[in-house]
Amino acid sequence: MKKFRLFCLPHAGGNKYSYKKFEEYASPYLEVVLMEYPGRGERMKENPQTDAHSLADLLVNEIQHQMDLPYAIYGHSMGTLIGLLIARRLRIGNMMLPRFLFFTGSEGPSTRVHPKQRHLLSKADLIEELRTLGGLSEEVLNYPDIFDFFEPIIRADFQAIENFKYAPDAPLAVPITIIIGTKEDVTIEEARSWQLETSHPLELMQLSGHHFFIFSHTERIMRLVNEKIHEQISNS
Repeated sequence: MKKFRLFCLPHAGGNKYSYKKFEEYASPYLEVVLMEYPGRGERMKENPQTDAHSLADLLVNEIQHQMDLPYAIYGHSMGTLIGLLIARRLRIGNMMLPRFLFFTGSEGPSTRVHPKQRHLLSKADLIEELRTLGGLSEEVLNYPDIFDFFEPIIRADFQAIENFKYAPDAPLAVPITIIIGTKEDVTIEEARSWQLETSHPLELMQLSGHHFFIFSHTERIMRLVNEKIHEQISNS
């Protein structure tokens, strides 16, 4: 019987299947819920969201109907920002907060002073930026017909995070664990700024790799998630 849920929020350009492998390493008591943003997968007929706040509002409506179990939120890159906004909205609505926030591959939102405007790049430059970041296969990047399908989704996601304006808010009474890659474009100091978002001591880790290090360390990340959630269940 499931005792806990983990809502997983995709990175820019990602979809619910980006975290399919995470399900394989989930403990039997943990239900992994793969969230889908509009414009892809099962929500292909919906317009992609270009505003982070609007996207968070949509996902809050889905999560609030699945609060019969305690839960945590996991997000990578763009998913960290959306996860934070979701938690803030849940608090405003006096709804049940997540027990944990597990975030990977992102600096704290307070440090994003002048984000890159990748959503305005030419197609050629956007493809090179995506190739540098990783996360999309060469098959997608090299074949125009395939890339043409993903391009508006990727641009919308980048626009949502790049036009986001940080507003300080009271720290959440939710523990946050941050994991960044040793070779990605996020410094330890930038990652530590997540401490502004939680009243608990921040847990910060590094794992080897570039921005999409999570796909080389899925088992280890999920082991950490499983351990923390098991401890929560045991103490409740």
